[in-house]
Amino acid sequence: MSDIILFSDLFTISAVDADGKRFDRVSRLKATSDNYNADVTLDFNNELYPLKTGEKFTLTLATPAALGPQRDSWRQKLPTDEKDLSDEYEYVCNGRCYKFEEEGDNLVTVYISFGGMLLGLKSKPQDLNQFKKGEHVVLLMRK
Repeated sequence: MSDIILFSDLFTISAVDADGKRFDRVSRLKATSDNYNADVTLDFNNELYPLKTGEKFTLTLATPAALGPQRDSWRQKLPTDEKDLSDEYEYVCNGRCYKFEEEGDNLVTVYISFGGMLLGLKSKPQDLNQFKKGEHVVLLMRK
């Protein structure tokens, strides 16, 4: 399982839509993690998954293998007795890692796009060394 999970931690939301709201169903949150002291900026569908300042959530970033075997169609279901990592979470998105920004030797930000909704995760380089530009990433969240 450790090869599947790229990053996982508990976050506390410090702000939602701090710079104003640009879209009806999309909000942007800023949060800090408990264990890694990482900062995240994340666009999310506030209609499907409402979040507010002060709430805590678990954010996990994983490889597509977290969702089980590849299927030929989105309609093809897993057998009812089979589960994948998404069964343990409430909000799941597929995306692609597209950019890295280094801030000296101490911090790096990895950027992932989920169909135009963006995530920026800033932490120490050793916490984010499993991410590779161009690779698919699955975002999983739960309160």
